[in-house]
Amino acid sequence: MIREVVDDRRMPPWHADPRYGHFENDRSLTSRQRATVLAWVDQGAPLGDAKAVPTPRAFPEGWTIGTPDLVIEMPESYQVPAQGTVPYQYFRVPSGFTEDKWVQAAEARPGDPSVVHHVLVAIDDHKERTKGEADRVPPSTIPPTPLKRGAV
Repeated sequence: MIREVVDDRRMPPWHADPRYGHFENDRSLTSRQRATVLAWVDQGAPLGDAKAVPTPRAFPEGWTIGTPDLVIEMPESYQVPAQGTVPYQYFRVPSGFTEDKWVQAAEARPGDPSVVHHVLVAIDDHKERTKGEADRVPPSTIPPTPLKRGAV
C-alpha cells in the first residue's frame, strides 16, 4: 500500500496543483525522496538502526477530554470488510437534542481503532428527510468483519 500511494503521489497528501506555481509548506515528496521510499519498500521495508527507533506511542485509557456529559452512540455496529477498498461511510446518528447546545469538546471513540483511519463529524440540522432517504449510505458488498460498537 505504501508503494501504491507514494507512486501515485496520493501520499503525502498535497492537493495544490504545481502547474500554478510554487506553494508555501509544500508537503509533496521530491523525486529523490520518492525514489528513496520506493527503494525501501522494494527491499522489504527493512527496520534500519534499531537504536534509532522511537519508543512506541502510549495511548491513554478512557476519555482524553475528561468524563463527557453526554455520549452519543451509533444505533448499530458497522461491519468493516477484512479486505478490499471501503468507500466513505456516512452515518446519521441522532443526538436527541431538542434545543441548541454549546459544545466545548468532542471525542470520537471507535469500537476498534485498528480499523478506523479518521472520522469526520458534521451537524445535520435537517428536520425532515425525503421519502425513501436512508439513514446511511449502503456499505460496500465486500464480506464484513465484526467491529464493536463505538461511541462519539
